[in-house]
Amino acid sequence: MGGELRPVLVATPPGLLLLAALFDTAGFIGGWPFFGAVGFWVLAAGAAASAVASLLGLADLFALPVRSAARRSATTYGLVHIWSLGLLALVWLARAGTEHHRVGAGKFLVELLGFAGIGVARWHGSPVPWRDPRPSRSRS
Repeated sequence: MGGELRPVLVATPPGLLLLAALFDTAGFIGGWPFFGAVGFWVLAAGAAASAVASLLGLADLFALPVRSAARRSATTYGLVHIWSLGLLALVWLARAGTEHHRVGAGKFLVELLGFAGIGVARWHGSPVPWRDPRPSRSRS
C-alpha cells in the first residue's frame, strides 16, 4: 500500500526527527533560543509526518499473515514506535508553554529517549513493510 508515496512517507519522518534532535542539541548545549524554537517546530512536523506514515504501516500490518514472523516483528516495531512518539509528543506539549520553546535538561533527556526508541524501532522493523508475504515465483 502507498505505491509511489511510500519512499516519501517512510523517509521524511526520521529525517525531520533527526533534524529536530540536531536543532534541540544546538539549542540546549549552545543556549541559543532560536535553535530551540526551530527544533520545537521541526519536532512537531516530524511527529505529524510519523503519525501519517504509521497509518500506512497499520494497513501493511493487517496485510501480513496472522501468525507470521513478519507480523510479530511489525507489531513490535509499531508498539515501540507509538511509545516513542508518545514521549516526543509529551516533550512537545511541555515545551509549548515555555519562552522560545526551550528544552530543559529533563525534557532533553526524555526527547533523546524518544529519538532512540524511534531509531531502535526503525532498525528493528524497517524491512517489514517491504517484505512480500507471498512465496516468490522464480521464472525458469
